[in-house]
Amino acid sequence: EMSSELICDFSPNCLASPHQRDKSSAGDDSSTGADKPCKDRNDISVDRKGKAHREDGTDSVTRLLEMYVLSGKDYEGYNTKYMTNYYSLLLLLAEHHHEFKKRLLRHGNWTWSLSALCLGTHGCQSGPLHDTIYGGTIHHAKTNHRFRKDLIGKLLQLSADGGTRSPITQSRLETCTLQLLRTVFVSDKERSQDDGSCIRDFIESRQGGFSQLSMAVLKFHKSLDDVLAGEAAISSLVMLKGLSLSLECLFLVLDTCGINQVRSLISEWPEVNEINFVCTQLITRTAKEWEKCFGCVNSVGGKVEAMHVVNHATELQKVLASVEAVAAAEAEAEAEVE
Repeated sequence: EMSSELICDFSPNCLASPHQRDKSSAGDDSSTGADKPCKDRNDISVDRKGKAHREDGTDSVTRLLEMYVLSGKDYEGYNTKYMTNYYSLLLLLAEHHHEFKKRLLRHGNWTWSLSALCLGTHGCQSGPLHDTIYGGTIHHAKTNHRFRKDLIGKLLQLSADGGTRSPITQSRLETCTLQLLRTVFVSDKERSQDDGSCIRDFIESRQGGFSQLSMAVLKFHKSLDDVLAGEAAISSLVMLKGLSLSLECLFLVLDTCGINQVRSLISEWPEVNEINFVCTQLITRTAKEWEKCFGCVNSVGGKVEAMHVVNHATELQKVLASVEAVAAAEAEAEAEVE
């Protein structure tokens, strides 16, 4: 077994408590401040239960989980070279020690790292650091219900673009946030119990989950129009993937609800007419228009994503149409009674 005391010496000059992180500005989610050096290993004491503690009262696992990390463009090189190993170590320990895994997933620093280093305004979209943190998050989101519930709150939190938008609605066009949200929804639907549902948390969130997803759909759909106008700023594949995922997430939520609950949700969904209109546009888009979106006729990946977009738009519109049909039937029945 690897000693917790030895783990604490993994990265000198990097240990600090989360409350020591300062924000340099309202628009930057990087952490600043002087590095806090590790204390000498000789200050470790062991209590009667054999648990190691430092002089300040914190145990070694807590110190490990509260590694001081800096985010932002200036620290990308350092984080990729050194912090990738740190997060890999956390995942390795979590794989072999159940109690450590519980503490890791319940500690806010993991979701902070996910937000700041992967999904945030300055997060990396690829590379070993991204793959380690994001891959570990996806893995545990599939199996840990409590962790999924924590992720819902994090993904809806206004933590991007200077605290004005969430990872779902941020101005940066990326698909990892939506892929993670999809993983949470799919894993939640596979549970046999419906108590404490993550999807229900999403629906009832004060941050307006439906409106946030709608903004994501509209954001990626606008990018689709930019492609047709020759003004695209991102790759067509990213744009199609983002549109596909955001539409699928909307459908996954509505698909878990009964017809009456869907009607209730729609009555409080400000963007429902816009989303319905977007679905119609996507379903009726011509083959030539789609070809412009994925660059060339032989782009297999683009064609597949375009098919997914149309399929999800069709599924979503069927749900909305069924609600309209029920409402029309009820109105007709009431008219006959009168």
